[in-house]
Amino acid sequence: MSHRIARQSKRRLTPEEKVRVAEVRRMVDGEQEEILRRGREILAEELARKATLHDVRRLLKAERLSQGLTLTDIQQRSGGDPPALSRLENEADANPTVTTLTRYADALGKQLIIALVDPMA
Repeated sequence: MSHRIARQSKRRLTPEEKVRVAEVRRMVDGEQEEILRRGREILAEELARKATLHDVRRLLKAERLSQGLTLTDIQQRSGGDPPALSRLENEADANPTVTTLTRYADALGKQLIIALVDPMA
């Protein structure tokens, strides 16, 4: 089997190509925030597909951050206590009720669903 070696060929951009490259860079710079926001949405969706009840607290926080919301925003929407919401998100041994998790999810415009399924083999 013969091996081919790729060689790089460098050519200078034409003035028209330089203008087009600069235009595309400006477009990307202008859309950067939207690209990042959409990336956070996609990440939150992917994490949600892999969720277990143990992961719900982490998913709620990830969704809150992807929506650009603060704990105060969640408190105003859910009626929760800000220190309790912070503990829910950050303390490993937090033990929130299903009602608390449901209110938090509602504040994010999401629905908390609990399912009983057979474990994966």
